[in-house]
Amino acid sequence: MGKKLEYIVKGAMAQCNQSKVPMIAQLNLISDNMFVNINGNLVATTLTLGPVFGPAPFGVCNMIPPTPAVPTPPCVCAILSWSGAYTSIKSNMVSSPLTTDSKGTCALGGSISFKMSGQFPKPSIPPIPTPATGSMNMLSISQSRQNSEAGYKSMIGEQCIQADDAALQYVAGQKGKPNSTIDIGGVEHRTDEKGKVILNPNTTYVCGDSKYQTDEQGRVVMAVAKVNVTKAKRPTLQNKDVKDRITNNVDENGKADNDDRGHVIAHVLGGSSDEINLLAQNFHLNRSEYRSLENEAQKAKEEDENKGKEVYMIVEIIYPDNDTKRPESYIASVEVQGEKKPRACKKFLNRKKDNTVDLLNQS
Repeated sequence: MGKKLEYIVKGAMAQCNQSKVPMIAQLNLISDNMFVNINGNLVATTLTLGPVFGPAPFGVCNMIPPTPAVPTPPCVCAILSWSGAYTSIKSNMVSSPLTTDSKGTCALGGSISFKMSGQFPKPSIPPIPTPATGSMNMLSISQSRQNSEAGYKSMIGEQCIQADDAALQYVAGQKGKPNSTIDIGGVEHRTDEKGKVILNPNTTYVCGDSKYQTDEQGRVVMAVAKVNVTKAKRPTLQNKDVKDRITNNVDENGKADNDDRGHVIAHVLGGSSDEINLLAQNFHLNRSEYRSLENEAQKAKEEDENKGKEVYMIVEIIYPDNDTKRPESYIASVEVQGEKKPRACKKFLNRKKDNTVDLLNQS
């Protein structure tokens, strides 16, 4: 039986054999195909040429001689041609779609190969799970919430939220070498200049008793934690002076003036202590109103601790557009296994006072 191939689409991840430090870059420009797509992503073809991976996508290039003025010459990847395309199909009668076997030749002579095709299933209307369907899928939770305007029903029902088979085990505090790659659950991830993991797009991560789902931009858009009330101290990161966690300008992580590094799900309720669970939150929201729902979660856990029921906190993170890392709002709920209605469900706007809407008691 032949090797299983996938078409390459916008968002695919690739690697160059001439990077000084192995790095994974994302295909972000499709030059000739404007119409043929898979799951909403344009298909790359043999005419996807030039700087299609963006500026300096693979870090420092081995093929450019260093000079005193430029000791670490940056990658200037420009694709001249592709091999390994699926030639039985033509787009615009001249180009053929690329596959996971395709290799690109850079103008400087490097060879670019694909590590991930960029394809991710995106069902338009996923079914709302019932007790008979088994474990729940985070995408169906998110889509079900987005399709409901009010009167939120429980997404738990009689079942637990378990880890999807495709979920990656994410270890809090996991770091690698700066601007390199690191293995998480058998999948390569890039690291930033500090060695911190850059989350892959459209991926589910499991970290202890919590789960996190990213969107096509690699931003966390859904978090679920089995509430496990603990009296443990907050992690060291949160014990620093508050001023260390506030910035006066919007930075690369989307933090704005008067923002904290707020936990999506409190660490003492089962959320991770790692960057995956920390997003820009207005200081008033983080220190005041958001805690009201955390208190509801703790109360529900204490009330049902001896009844054999599991309590979950579910948070959907909403962004104003595709290019912004700072959330616009959070929809958070506390749900108990076996109950058809959440104990609490509120929408928090990521701003100062008067930012909370109780979705269970809307007028």
